[in-house]
Amino acid sequence: AYQDDPAGKLAEMAANTQFEDLPADVVETMKKAMLDTMAVMIGGSSRHPVPEANEVIKKRWGGMGESKTLIFGTQAPAAEAAIVNGTMGRALDFGDVHNTGGHLSEYIIPAMLTALPLADGKVSGKDFITAYVVGAEWGARQHTCCRFQYHPLGMPGACAWAGITPAVARMLGLDKDQIWSAEGFSYTAHSMGEQQKVFEGCDAQRLHHGFFGSQAIFASELARAGLTGVHGIYYGECGMLRYVDWDDIEPEILTKDLGTYWHWVDGLTVKPFASCKFTHCVVSAAIKLREQYNIDYHDVESIHCIVARNAGPTIQPSRWDPQDAGAAMFSIPYAISHAIMHGDVFMDAFEENELFDAEKRELMKHVTVEISDDPNIGIFDGYTTEIHMKDGTVHSMVEWDIMGGPTCPMTWKQMEGKFWKCVPYSAVELPKEKLDRIVWMCENLEQVEDMNEFVENLTL
Repeated sequence: AYQDDPAGKLAEMAANTQFEDLPADVVETMKKAMLDTMAVMIGGSSRHPVPEANEVIKKRWGGMGESKTLIFGTQAPAAEAAIVNGTMGRALDFGDVHNTGGHLSEYIIPAMLTALPLADGKVSGKDFITAYVVGAEWGARQHTCCRFQYHPLGMPGACAWAGITPAVARMLGLDKDQIWSAEGFSYTAHSMGEQQKVFEGCDAQRLHHGFFGSQAIFASELARAGLTGVHGIYYGECGMLRYVDWDDIEPEILTKDLGTYWHWVDGLTVKPFASCKFTHCVVSAAIKLREQYNIDYHDVESIHCIVARNAGPTIQPSRWDPQDAGAAMFSIPYAISHAIMHGDVFMDAFEENELFDAEKRELMKHVTVEISDDPNIGIFDGYTTEIHMKDGTVHSMVEWDIMGGPTCPMTWKQMEGKFWKCVPYSAVELPKEKLDRIVWMCENLEQVEDMNEFVENLTL
């Protein structure tokens, strides 16, 4: 009854795609995503709530299990280790994001690395690339189809289970029907209200990446054992597109040109700043204006930004008074004030001494943000930033070319720079030879014979 559901074609794509089917730019983009994810996982390993979650796993399992928590090296069952590793990828809000397809790599790659010991044999770099690509494609298409970036109350994390599960399942060698069942298990376990975590700024905002990774691994194991999940994921009686009831969904995106056009590559952006993507446009403009006009923040009278409605979660009243790093990462007033003061927004921006810096808090009081419904403004770009000086001068910019975005992608040198900037924040000091090897493996991923080498180099 459900054989015509779009999930069937997506599962077929996930099962049948071969490395040789992937264009060179798809492989190159995936390898950059891999290096970027290694950077944010290493940097995120010391951040709350990662160490705390690792201690829970360590106490609970005491070294039993087939997998490891990365960086820490705690032995645990894969579905449990995935909670720590997924949280590690999200701890900084610093992983890549697709302009319409949502977050991808920081969900998918930690779960895949965690699930490696469950594979029947060695997983090569080519196998890993292919599995990532089919998962990222499914997740990006679903997220874009439902236009979750335009409907922030809808379920923006929907790409999570849709991307992680087929990636893990494909890496473990599941066939079309098994991948379909695994995705069906994950669909029935997801929450329509997961976005509430962003508004509350609680620890679930970071931990939920781990929960989705754990769920994907368990779902894949169940499907591999022959258990069946739902097949009417999109058009079943309780399928997703029965709940997503706004008028502008685009169901054709789920399957159009499937296997020949790789949607996830078109629009994937790497973050140069360690804050929510919705802050990047104004942060980028502020830094450029600061450098161009040699702006001293002491001479700034006020700051005014015009942003898209999608940026709403970053300008709630509470964003002018963030009480912890998680809340500050999602605050336009905080991020732009720090950028004008320091010329960057990196991990040090969210240290305790910076969070409650008196001068920054004073500058934040003079930040105003206006929401515009101008259709020419992009989801993440086209925002206006105005810096009003005390002498009456106004410096203004409409920013389109943000570093790391589709029009200004990061070079390998810039990617390596981000990686090495993250390294000092690792919870465990890894030897330089291991870190050098990680960079080499990311840049030459298709040559790696056994992906377990990544795990070996990501732990002492």
